[in-house]
Amino acid sequence: MKENLIRPTRLLLLFALLTAVMECCQWCRAESFVLAPTPGTTYLSNALPFLVKDSGYPSLRYQQVYNSSLFTNVDPACIYVTTMTFYLDFYGQGAQYWVVTNMQISLSTTSNRADHLSPVFSENVGADDTVVFGPGSFYFPGGSAGDSQEVPFTRPFRYDPTHGNLLLDVRIFVSIGAFDSRYPTFEAYSSTTDQCSRVWAPAVNSLMATNLDSIGLFTTIQLSPIPSLTAQFFPAYGSLSNITQITWPPQPSVFRLQRSDRLGLGANWRFVTNGISGSLITVTNSSAGTAGFYRLIWTNGYGAAARCGGPPAATSPPQPFPR
Repeated sequence: MKENLIRPTRLLLLFALLTAVMECCQWCRAESFVLAPTPGTTYLSNALPFLVKDSGYPSLRYQQVYNSSLFTNVDPACIYVTTMTFYLDFYGQGAQYWVVTNMQISLSTTSNRADHLSPVFSENVGADDTVVFGPGSFYFPGGSAGDSQEVPFTRPFRYDPTHGNLLLDVRIFVSIGAFDSRYPTFEAYSSTTDQCSRVWAPAVNSLMATNLDSIGLFTTIQLSPIPSLTAQFFPAYGSLSNITQITWPPQPSVFRLQRSDRLGLGANWRFVTNGISGSLITVTNSSAGTAGFYRLIWTNGYGAAARCGGPPAATSPPQPFPR
């Protein structure tokens, strides 16, 4: 976990970066995208898991694995899986919009690779199993053949491909909705390089899969870096004071701003709740109540700090900004 810290003063802005032990690219902010399985292999199409209402199943448990080798070229700073995008069948007729009324998506790191998933669902799930969406409803926009169906996660998943393969675990609790006469399906491939495979059962509470194959839904996996704080000085109109605007990326949204008067083991970090507009806060440099060290920290969704499953990190010394 990386926490970026900013201290505004009248004439000098100091900031400190709390970097994760495994961070390799401190200033990288670009997103990374992995497409899997490789297009151009055996083309197939399938309704599962998100078009389960058109398959006739009352509910569904579905697991799909993505081999760690797919992530070889991902920037090591991009450690959070934040979005997965799937695609309507390129050769189909598209789909009208639909709503999955109650679904849950989890991700975990599994030692089981493609074509070696266990028929026992629990044996595929890793120790870092994380609910990244739901349980809740989700609106799919539908559209023409080949159109993307993006699923942004409400909680990012920290993934390190050196620790294993990425497991997608979908639970569809209720299969209801209008039937689409166009029989929509998703784009899928059976890769000759065994990049993906899946198991599923037509009942969400099943302990055992009833079906398995080497198919993988064509997926764009978005990986994001730890968001960092940036700051800019501005003269305050009609005043001898300056102001500082502190900004940070709005996603992943589970990172929240904290403030402390000082650094070190005795630092008293508190969440900042006032004065935030989206992902920006304006600090008056002459105000003793707002001057301090600032950082972003991942929370568990209830306001408590969490370690993201990684080791404790260390704080670098404050440095002048701008240089």
